[in-house]
Amino acid sequence: MSNVSNIALLVVFNHRYDANLPRLRKLYNNFENVYFLVPFYDGLDKDVIPVYESSDNFSGYFAQAWQHLKNIKVDYWFVVADDMVINPRINPDTLAFNLRISPKDSYISEFRRFNKATQWIHAHKSLSFTFNNPYLQIVNELPDKEKAEQIMKRHNLLSQGLSFHKVYNEHYVCDPYHQYNYRYFNDKKNSNSNLPLQSEYPFVFGYSDIFCIGSVNMERFCHYCGVFAAAGLFVEIAIPTSILLATKGKTVTQNDISLKGLALWGHDAYTEMENRYDLSLSKLIAEFPRKQLFMHPVKLSRWKD
Repeated sequence: MSNVSNIALLVVFNHRYDANLPRLRKLYNNFENVYFLVPFYDGLDKDVIPVYESSDNFSGYFAQAWQHLKNIKVDYWFVVADDMVINPRINPDTLAFNLRISPKDSYISEFRRFNKATQWIHAHKSLSFTFNNPYLQIVNELPDKEKAEQIMKRHNLLSQGLSFHKVYNEHYVCDPYHQYNYRYFNDKKNSNSNLPLQSEYPFVFGYSDIFCIGSVNMERFCHYCGVFAAAGLFVEIAIPTSILLATKGKTVTQNDISLKGLALWGHDAYTEMENRYDLSLSKLIAEFPRKQLFMHPVKLSRWKD
């Protein structure tokens, strides 16, 4: 695959923190086209696109930003979180080669299939999705269910159903808002049958803080993201599902490439990383592991230049 330099980098802010903009511009100065999606931004910087959505639905950012971005001619849209640091060896000339993609393809770290073993705090949000909402007419905005299921089957990702007792766990029932979700009461009535719970539409889920969309797929991806955000679908279901549905070519995951990401789960892992690099961003960049695609999170406000 030949190197391609025609790439736009989109840096996504979960929350507005303007002070990080100069540091991120410096961090990614090897990319010519860099744009920042910042909630509620009202400043004057031309490279910042204001978006209006909650952080758990940041898939909606892309639908809102598309009107600002659609006339920019690039081959790839590379999306990273604002608290993530990418391997400095990744640049417009090496990205497509390292991710093994063409403009018809897309990359995301993972796709995960829902099944009866799934015990994830957000799993119930796939069940609460519904087309039966008089205030939200979206049934014609997505591929029909049969086509979506065919796509999932082709990738061996079609849901096998969820377990009531694993989905509606203590995290769910302690939330009084969710107690009134219509699916909860309906599923509770049938919980003794031990039958798998099925959503109205096929979904996948997975880590969504870094991905790359080939230009052929970007418009449909943004559209599906906007539809799912309007429906309140959690972002780590909305983005992987949108990628799978929108991609014309192949979908590449971390299992298909040599570079692996490092997601730091838990206080101890994050503290160990901070101590290893002395909270020095320049040291982190200089010593970044060669075979690592990214580190996340890296809270820039805590780090020295």
